[in-house]
Amino acid sequence: MDSTRSMEDVEFTKRDAATKNGELRDATLAWSPGLSHATRGRVVYTALMTASTLAVGIAIVPIAYIMIHSFPASIGDPQRHVLDIIGTVSGILRMIVSPEFDTYLPLFILSPFVFALIAQWFRLHTLNQRSLAPFGETFTVLKVTIAGVVVLAIVGNSFGRGLNEYSQLEAGLFYTYIGALAFLGLLLTNSGVKIANGVLQLRGIGRTNLAVVVDAPAADLLSELDHDDGAHRYMGSIALEASDQATQASSIGSVETLEDTINENNIDEIILAIDQGLMSPEQRHEIAQTCWKLGVDLRILPPFHPYFQTTGATEMVGGVPLLVVRRSGLYASRSQFIKRAMDIAVASLVLLATLPVSILAILAIKLESKGSILFVQKRPGLHGRVFNILKFRSMFADADHRAHQEAQKALIQDGVAAEYDEDGRPIFGKVAADPRITRVGQFIRRTSIDELPQLINVVRGEMSLVGPRPSVLYELENYRDWHMRRLAIRPGITGLWQVSGRSRLSFDEMVELDLHYIENWSLFLDLKILFKTLPAVINVDRAY
Repeated sequence: MDSTRSMEDVEFTKRDAATKNGELRDATLAWSPGLSHATRGRVVYTALMTASTLAVGIAIVPIAYIMIHSFPASIGDPQRHVLDIIGTVSGILRMIVSPEFDTYLPLFILSPFVFALIAQWFRLHTLNQRSLAPFGETFTVLKVTIAGVVVLAIVGNSFGRGLNEYSQLEAGLFYTYIGALAFLGLLLTNSGVKIANGVLQLRGIGRTNLAVVVDAPAADLLSELDHDDGAHRYMGSIALEASDQATQASSIGSVETLEDTINENNIDEIILAIDQGLMSPEQRHEIAQTCWKLGVDLRILPPFHPYFQTTGATEMVGGVPLLVVRRSGLYASRSQFIKRAMDIAVASLVLLATLPVSILAILAIKLESKGSILFVQKRPGLHGRVFNILKFRSMFADADHRAHQEAQKALIQDGVAAEYDEDGRPIFGKVAADPRITRVGQFIRRTSIDELPQLINVVRGEMSLVGPRPSVLYELENYRDWHMRRLAIRPGITGLWQVSGRSRLSFDEMVELDLHYIENWSLFLDLKILFKTLPAVINVDRAY
């Protein structure tokens, strides 16, 4: 064994020397590196998640059987075997070989594989750096549970005896128990593995040491990478040329000495954050070869950073590998379709449910002051297209809007509050004690009843339930270029900034939250914002 290894080392040394002398430049040079530190961590995480999913799949069918039928009579006194059945392998074996359990045996065998495959399909087993918090993937677990129960129900009622010999109520109860146990089990095991992974990383175990190759000082990027997320440890920057090291405060080396830099700093991952046009083919080749040789993961910063987030995959076109940049978040067509379907369904139901409240608001508005019931105003919608937004009128019909225009100008251009409330807290973009608002208007504004007609805008496709706040046309005159990105989707009745501070946030903070929402959209995020909107509405002292 030792002689074989020595021969391999000699052969590698010869090839490495030949490469440096220019005698061997073939990208197919045979190296045999092991898994990188980061890759090993992901493999271990995936293995633990897969094992926990299999364990949940094995346990749920026997437990659901006990919840319906109690303990099998053939194994003796149930009270005497409680600990065996639930807590030990011998109890489970005694359970599954009993005659009473025969009907459920096919589901018992299939269950772990069904849930493991579906969890893999939904990437529940993949380490997601965006969702490291316990219970952070609750919605994914719910999707896995629903899909798993549906598959088991189809299999259980299509093959063998299944559950057809039992009543529909009993079969439905069994699958309900299966779903509840699977959801609880997967959620707890998923969170348990994440907690264990986080504890180990806090103790420095399993963390990925990373460095970034840059050609010039990049303070914003380097500060983001230097932020401790628990999973990574930023070691420093690597200059493209040795002469550039002096301009980078955190520099630990250059591309010319990349191999030494990786070994000296125990680097697990290299991020290439540099304009590809500034690098020669030889430099790109040398970086990739060095990383592969040393078992270091190589990642490339997308050229669109920091303007928007993207996902990508490679495709072959005429033998040339090309990176296909896909739209993410609400930029993707699939996400827009799902969101639109939810908008129509929920808005229609809420319109019917709030009809009595709307009738009372109409009567109060009509009795207090002259004017129309609805306030109709042109607003920029999807891609800046103008639409008529609907609200219950909360102001006097002849109100002067110049004060509001000045407040919005101060907010967008200067980022300052034009008004302060009675406690001295800033109110961004609003007018405190606004004389334009009627007494009924104050109430329907504080309770957000004035926005109920916007559900009609949602059904018509002009707005969404959740999205950026619809701007007034004259506000666009004060927008900066990056502010316009919030017009990429339909405006919403509520949004991330509304549940994060309502009128207490500056305009730039509002736009940053809007862009975060667009780029990181999920159905679960919409549901979470909708549920958080109610407390924000009830806390009326923060609404203007």
